[in-house]
Amino acid sequence: MNELLKFSHDRNAPFEQSSAALKDGIDAFVSQPELEGVYDHFQKSYSLPVDVVKQQISKYLERVYDYKTCGFSRDLSMGKLAKMTMRYVGYLVYVTLRSRKYDQSPKEYELIVEWVLQEQEIDRFSRLIDLFGKENVLITAAWPVNKEGYNISYRPSCKFYAREEVLRAFSRELGQGLGIYLDLSRKLKINLLPIVNHILNQYLYYTSIFKYNRAKYCIQERHYQTSAVKNFLFRKYDGSCSASIQKNIHQITNCGFYYDADVFFTLGKRTADRAFDYGAKIGEVVPVGSLFMEHGWFSEEKDRKAYDKEYDIIYLGINFSNARDNLDSYTSFVRDYYETFRWLAQFAKENPHLKIGIKHRPSSGEDPTEQDIISGSPVITIGGNDRNSYETAFKSRCVVTYCSTMGYELIAHGVPVLFLDPGRRNVTWFSEKSLIDEYRVTTYDEFRSRAEDLLGGGKILTETDNICLNSENVSGRIYDYFRKEVKI
Repeated sequence: MNELLKFSHDRNAPFEQSSAALKDGIDAFVSQPELEGVYDHFQKSYSLPVDVVKQQISKYLERVYDYKTCGFSRDLSMGKLAKMTMRYVGYLVYVTLRSRKYDQSPKEYELIVEWVLQEQEIDRFSRLIDLFGKENVLITAAWPVNKEGYNISYRPSCKFYAREEVLRAFSRELGQGLGIYLDLSRKLKINLLPIVNHILNQYLYYTSIFKYNRAKYCIQERHYQTSAVKNFLFRKYDGSCSASIQKNIHQITNCGFYYDADVFFTLGKRTADRAFDYGAKIGEVVPVGSLFMEHGWFSEEKDRKAYDKEYDIIYLGINFSNARDNLDSYTSFVRDYYETFRWLAQFAKENPHLKIGIKHRPSSGEDPTEQDIISGSPVITIGGNDRNSYETAFKSRCVVTYCSTMGYELIAHGVPVLFLDPGRRNVTWFSEKSLIDEYRVTTYDEFRSRAEDLLGGGKILTETDNICLNSENVSGRIYDYFRKEVKI
């Protein structure tokens, strides 16, 4: 078995050390001389530079590492080689049959909003789109999305690729590439076909978009799905700057490794710092605040200063019920997460005169364990669709959370916030020394003391730009940066 496939992190070990070891293993794998045949093939056949292919392979490998089972996807094993060979040939046939011939000259835009999956994402970018003018913006949607008045191009994976590119790839892969991959797979004792299939699909997908749709700027919402291949191809076809917003707090596990962007529009001045420890290649970090908060809170005219406080403490949840397998990356994670609800329930029992609630996202499912913990306590649950989460938070005297990005956003807007981190073990989101240490409580006694102080009018910090900027004009900041026409 290949050395990389032997890697398995110890769920009882410090998780930052395990993550660093995983990155070291991936970096060693992509740097070995034996892979030069793959790099040479992609460079000669598709003009993809070696460093771009290395970064994309690294990203793929980290994404297929399973933190729950402590191992890489079995698709990389040699036992899957025959099956994956058939699947690779089938992929080439399928994309050929579903390809299209594009005869038109390239269409010209100023901005491409890329990889949209739902209408709400267009809403979040609507201010930025309006600044450029809707007629100057193309939205590429990986899922059928209809929104009147916008230029939307439906671009699903494996369909509608440019026929001349697909035919060229079909010939080169069956004529040369497949033989290289099979030979190296046997030598390295790792099935390379899923890896190279990912690289080729990225190439065909983005070439088919950017060759016929040119723009100065490109932006995407999901920073953890940035692509080195995409960024290279965007610039190849006359693009100036490929960017991503920071959607949430930097999180190691499958959301935290090998970012790749010309520009990363971050929440705060230092919220991208840790990404560089995990393989990020970012041309420039530009703090702008939260696009999510701009849309979710500042998109409507409100007298926000006039809000009466309806709650004493609100716990802001995370999408744990829908993402448990991905989040459960070390032994104490689940125990620590639920311990925060035990703290909340205990505090509520000790202070029955206070109104304390839990607010989850609309997409979060019911959690019987959480309900069992708070049962018998004065803690109430606020329905996900009952009210805007920002409104709920601003109507609270204090907000607590395990790791919600809203904690960062609210700190920047004067809301007292505490991050509950039992045992100081939540290194998935926060390093041992982190930006939120002033807001971090690691024992119940510390939580009780800090909460009582804040509810009594205790001091909150005002120098918060490292964590998040004021988010009232995020789109304006992004637009102003793009208008500099900086060449990366």
